[in-house]
Amino acid sequence: MAVKDYGGKKPVINGVTRSLDYDNSIFFAFDVEYAGRDGSTDLVYTTEAYVDGVLDHTETGTSALATNTWVATEGTTYTFKCYVTSAGVDSDIYEFSTPYKVIGAPGSVGTITTSVSSSTALTLSWSEATDLGSDDTANVSYQIYYRVNGTLPYTLFGGVSYGTTSETVTGLDSNNTYDFKVVTKNSLFTSDDTTSSSTVANIPLLVPPSDVTGLTATPGTTTDPGTFSISWTGVGAGGTGNDAIGNITYTVYYGTTSSPSTSLTTTSSTSASFDSATLGQNYWFKVVTNNSAQSSTGLTVAGGYATGVPGTVTSESFSRTGSGQVFVDWTDASTTAGETAANISYELSYGVGNYDTVASLTTGTSLTLTGLTGGSTYQFRVRVKNTRTNVFGSYSDLGTFLVFGTPDTPTGLTSTHEATGENGIDTVGESFVASSDHTVEVGQGYGNKITVTWSAASGSGDSSVTYDLEVATTTNSADSEASASFSNLVTGTASTSYSHTGLTSGTFYSYRVRTNNDVASSSYSSPTSWQIAANIPDDPSSISVSSTGTTGEITITWSHTDWGSSTSTGTPARNYKIYKALTPLDSTTTYTLVGIVADSLNSQTFTVTGLDNDEYFISVNPYNGYYERNGAGQATSPFFPPYFPPFFPPFFPPYFPPYFPPFFPPYFPPYFPPFFPPFFPPFFPPFFPPFFPPYFPPWFPPFFPPYFPPYFPPYFPPSFPAGRQ
Repeated sequence: MAVKDYGGKKPVINGVTRSLDYDNSIFFAFDVEYAGRDGSTDLVYTTEAYVDGVLDHTETGTSALATNTWVATEGTTYTFKCYVTSAGVDSDIYEFSTPYKVIGAPGSVGTITTSVSSSTALTLSWSEATDLGSDDTANVSYQIYYRVNGTLPYTLFGGVSYGTTSETVTGLDSNNTYDFKVVTKNSLFTSDDTTSSSTVANIPLLVPPSDVTGLTATPGTTTDPGTFSISWTGVGAGGTGNDAIGNITYTVYYGTTSSPSTSLTTTSSTSASFDSATLGQNYWFKVVTNNSAQSSTGLTVAGGYATGVPGTVTSESFSRTGSGQVFVDWTDASTTAGETAANISYELSYGVGNYDTVASLTTGTSLTLTGLTGGSTYQFRVRVKNTRTNVFGSYSDLGTFLVFGTPDTPTGLTSTHEATGENGIDTVGESFVASSDHTVEVGQGYGNKITVTWSAASGSGDSSVTYDLEVATTTNSADSEASASFSNLVTGTASTSYSHTGLTSGTFYSYRVRTNNDVASSSYSSPTSWQIAANIPDDPSSISVSSTGTTGEITITWSHTDWGSSTSTGTPARNYKIYKALTPLDSTTTYTLVGIVADSLNSQTFTVTGLDNDEYFISVNPYNGYYERNGAGQATSPFFPPYFPPFFPPFFPPYFPPYFPPFFPPYFPPYFPPFFPPFFPPFFPPFFPPFFPPYFPPWFPPFFPPYFPPYFPPYFPPSFPAGRQ
């Protein structure tokens, strides 16, 4: 301000203005008129500040503007006096008429939060600013600014007075995100003057939320027919369309077409109930997600037909139809709960000790089950299903039933020819008495018989099994039993053995057997090996017995052609059993086995040794492995004198007298005494041959002819038989 020169008069203050900066600095500007004594313009400016009438601060300076500035205490009310001094002369006091309160810059509001109100509006909320710069609240307000994210500058949307802590900003575009700022303003300053005002950045607007997932609608049961239970999975925080999760709701619609439009309820839950459905009517349901401003398209699901649960079945029956098969029958459902019969089916489940197996649904009231395990007891149950609503009724227990399977094939099959015609004597030296042991005579009734036996087989659940026995025949044992032609021999027998009689001798027989139960038959067993049918062998022919010339030995020869069976691999060994006896061969004879000769179907020879000096009766018995022909071929051996063979050659002189007396006395008394004593010792050995040719060939020939011809012939025959043939 220009200072006028008044020629030595005291300075005059025309006026003083004051101003306050945001840092509480007070500026005073003086308007002074003055003319110094010597024309000097050197002035001193003084400002005095009083608080409640007491001088608090004095500020002096030589500048009318800058020198009268100081930092006052914020919130303090001052009164001011100003004057100017020039050359020791003060101007009049300039005093402000009203007190002056020092105001500072206010602080920022608290944290700003946003909530999207719509696709074009967004609401800001904040907490009050705590530092008002010592201004009165009436002088404080909040200014709201916004901008598209990342652009400059901010645009003032509007303001609200102190005490209001939210504001909805409108006119926005949902395609953008926005930055917002809230500025505190008092009577002199704003929060931007000293600090950064509170801001939020990149805030989106509301968009339509996501649809729910997992929507289901389930018809009610028999306890609540005509109802549906609707449930779904709600949206998460990412599906709210930029809204708070707490603002999300769901509106449920229902209808009888695939575009349900009748509102059922709006809920923040994820389930709902529809309790007024018409039985037999098909329903659809839709759920729409809502946020504060927009809604989703909605998810629709078919709920199905409103109906109750079907009833149960009663009265069942079972029957076996094959191996591992059961026919199960039951009644219709007691009620279809409002459903037509066309939409009712039956589910049969079964198992051994459980119900693990579920048969295919059937619209009928019976079912044939296959592939079951024979010998196992199954339990069965049935429940009714509404195929249109997929609702099941309660299970009905049908009870248990024993299943028959295919019976086991018999094992242990054997065929044995009944060899009852053998006397059991197999060791040389064994004896038997015909009347008390084993007598087999020709034509005594030992015919062909093969006994077939096998082990009992399991009936796979059936305890009353039967067996079918088949037979095949051949005349060549080299034929394959497995490829033979079998025919029924006996069927349906409960026995595990069979005696096959009336066989053809020389024919081979093979057998196989199978098991039958009430529903099936097993496979046939492997056939037995060929078993030949045999009869009693024929008698041997041309049997003869002769001495070998050795003491105690005889030779037996015979011929034989018919064994009562054919030769074949596997046929039991065939042989001849040679027996001796000391009495004629009859029922009281004691037989002793002296040898066994293998069969060759040719002339046979056998030498018996170790015989005593006696006559023997010989029997040659053919044995074909099944039957022995006892007493078949018979002959007697030559007579072995009990006295001469061992003693005549060397011992006649000393032994003749003691042995001959029993035989010779009636015949030789007049002859032997005069001739034997003197002639026997020196002459008997060389002279006997001529006289004993028929009886004593080795010794008597040279001696007997001249002396014994008239005597020995008539007397020796009764005492020295040549053999009883």
